[in-house]
Amino acid sequence: MVNKNDFVELVQKNFLKKDLEELNNMIIEGNYSIELILKHFVQLEDSPSFLGIEENEILFAIIYSRKVFLTRSEFRSSFKPIAKQGKEQVITDLVNISKKLIFYYRLKYFSELENLLFKYSSEQKEIYNKLHTTRLVAVDILFRINGIEVFSITGTGATEEEIQEMGYDIKYFREEIQADSDLPSL
Repeated sequence: MVNKNDFVELVQKNFLKKDLEELNNMIIEGNYSIELILKHFVQLEDSPSFLGIEENEILFAIIYSRKVFLTRSEFRSSFKPIAKQGKEQVITDLVNISKKLIFYYRLKYFSELENLLFKYSSEQKEIYNKLHTTRLVAVDILFRINGIEVFSITGTGATEEEIQEMGYDIKYFREEIQADSDLPSL
């Protein structure tokens, strides 16, 4: 059975690699933290199309200043605020971090994490199907900065087209920052 600690161990192993130095430097320079979240989607067989979809999110790690924190309280005690950056700089940073994560994904840096997610997704489907008849059970790993998704790994495997769609553009981040983010603005 896959548990939270299995994911945490892989995150620590992956994000502390020297190969990810450029990504870590981008995160440190902007004083960003990346939350890694397991997101469950469940739709029951007898529910109408979009009604009856249950979503559940579990925080399993926060990456900040080359360290992995398991809880928000651990992270908050280590967070060091800096002067706010301009909004356009934040948007540029988020685009670049997103593209860098996609680049690492294509190079298979997250393959162990993705394999663990596939196994975990299968287990979740079995659990839900014992309780209900489901139309859909999916689990993703979301990478978020201040609530804004910058990258995700799906529990069903991504096609090249889906990987390209993950390369969020400037418009996406601009809209997200205006809509519901506490990232700094001009």
